[in-house]
Amino acid sequence: MITKGRRLALDYGLVRIGVAVSDPDGQFVFPVTTLDSSDWESGLSDLIVEYSPVTLYIGYPITLTGNVGSAANLARDFAIEVSEKFHGPIRLIDERLSTKSAAMQLRDGGKREREARKEIDAVAASVLLEQALMTEKNTGQLAGSEIS
Repeated sequence: MITKGRRLALDYGLVRIGVAVSDPDGQFVFPVTTLDSSDWESGLSDLIVEYSPVTLYIGYPITLTGNVGSAANLARDFAIEVSEKFHGPIRLIDERLSTKSAAMQLRDGGKREREARKEIDAVAASVLLEQALMTEKNTGQLAGSEIS
């Protein structure tokens, strides 16, 4: 059963973490901000208080061939750290090509790559949150997999 409420998505990267949120009905997704990867804890805590998400999705960058590489392992480690701050469901969601899709959206909107570097991570988080919400609507279940 899917719980009504906002979802928060995080696109983890070594430099920045993109953040996106849904509306309470899960109909719309909004890029919110980027957090500095070296100092994300207080920013994430503030966002959790502000949005009170019922589920947190974290991008899981498996390779195009479906293998788990070093980036995916870092994202899983990050998710485990996040679980100490957020006690609701945390799901890893396949984010293959989300950053490329975000870059194309920004480029189509007239932004140059240099101008869009900080925005791209939040837009990538939006892309993966849209994917998660679509899965929820189509299956009636949370997208992705639980962290382990």
